[in-house]
Amino acid sequence: MINQKKFVFIFLILFFSMSIANANIYLGVVEGYIKDINNNVIAGADVTVTLDSCSGGGCSGTAVSQTNGYYVIGNLDTSPGSTVNVDAIKDDLIGFEIDITDEDGLGFVNVTIAKRPDKPTMISTILNRRTVNLYCEPGEDTNIPELPVHVIVQSSPLSNGNFNIYDETGNVSFGSHTWQCRTCNDYVCSDWEFDTFELTNNPPSEPVLIPQEHTEKTDITFNWDSGVDPDGDETYDQFYFNGEITTEESPVTKTELDTYACYIWGVRTCDIYDYCSDWVYDEFTICETDTKVVSRNGARVSYVEIELPSYNLTIFYPNFVLTNDTFKVSVEIESNQDLRELEYEIREYEKGITQLDYFEDVGENKANLEYLFKIDSEEEIEIDFIFLGKKDNYSVIRREFTISAIELDVPETEISRLRIIPIFKPVEPEVIPIPAWIVAIIVTALLLIYYYERRLKRFGFFRR
Repeated sequence: MINQKKFVFIFLILFFSMSIANANIYLGVVEGYIKDINNNVIAGADVTVTLDSCSGGGCSGTAVSQTNGYYVIGNLDTSPGSTVNVDAIKDDLIGFEIDITDEDGLGFVNVTIAKRPDKPTMISTILNRRTVNLYCEPGEDTNIPELPVHVIVQSSPLSNGNFNIYDETGNVSFGSHTWQCRTCNDYVCSDWEFDTFELTNNPPSEPVLIPQEHTEKTDITFNWDSGVDPDGDETYDQFYFNGEITTEESPVTKTELDTYACYIWGVRTCDIYDYCSDWVYDEFTICETDTKVVSRNGARVSYVEIELPSYNLTIFYPNFVLTNDTFKVSVEIESNQDLRELEYEIREYEKGITQLDYFEDVGENKANLEYLFKIDSEEEIEIDFIFLGKKDNYSVIRREFTISAIELDVPETEISRLRIIPIFKPVEPEVIPIPAWIVAIIVTALLLIYYYERRLKRFGFFRR
């Protein structure tokens, strides 16, 4: 049998053997020298090597340059033609080089380190609505001897669009733009400097519609005055009718429209950059009146009287409600038309109010509707409501009304308290809770008395 010491020795040998076998050992090496711009070797520089298109172990390594400026970094996962990035830094001197490994996967990269030049000066000048001139003046170089400098300009990721920098740039989109620039010498660059400019555009004003009255005619001409662009841009109008939007000029005529229908039309004015005003809408109804001639199978029959749609609407609502309170709005409708063909809706144009529930009882010629609301606001507000009855997305019933939500201010007096709290309300007795530690002491004392009852009797306790 193997004794205990031999077993431990064999186990350690197997453990370290497996560790070595599982370790990733790479044969790639990158070496070189670190120097300054005057070709002096630099000792004590921190050097970092990073490989492109590499993942896992062996993708990077670090070293410190020796007294002769030499550095070497091994255990890199290189292959022939690998891209090697070498960074070096010593105090305020930095440098960077990129190279390719040879056919053996080895790299020899020398790095020259220098001082960063100063940041550039950036100027953006807006020439007109869509054109800007961007200028970047390079900062000074602080090396001895002074090195020539140049600038690198980019459109920042924060930019609202890509554009050519340096010279006059046209057709820039409206909005805020950020661009960046830095000063570079032959070895190193300054940090990025950023500049932001903004190009603005204002939409035209709203057009003015000439209202279309309710009519019997089925050929309608729409007129309006276009909005005006405050920036002086050219404009065009978009026309809405019967669910369609087209580009039109006033006037516009629509023919052979259906009767017994409510129509909505609207216009908005846009500039050449497609910045538009808000839509402006108008409604009208086409209804034939009195009588008309009808025919059947081409034969003239007689004059038949046409019954016009009639809607009698009554809305019951409180003149005012209290803040943080609930209230109900009731609607009654009577009509000679079938009310079941309509869709009903109530809208509230105020934040701080919530619709809790609704009830509808709609018959052929009579409808009852109820809506329950809750005031969420702590402050006094005016709530504007609109009740709609719609058929085929056209409003045939419309009523607006306003409810005030007020805060009840009750003086703090005995009389006012009696008004709020009924005198017959029973007064609840005040309960004073006993602390838990007192209850524990009482229970413990009772248990001790019960347990030591005989002994206590000897001392004269519990005698009758």
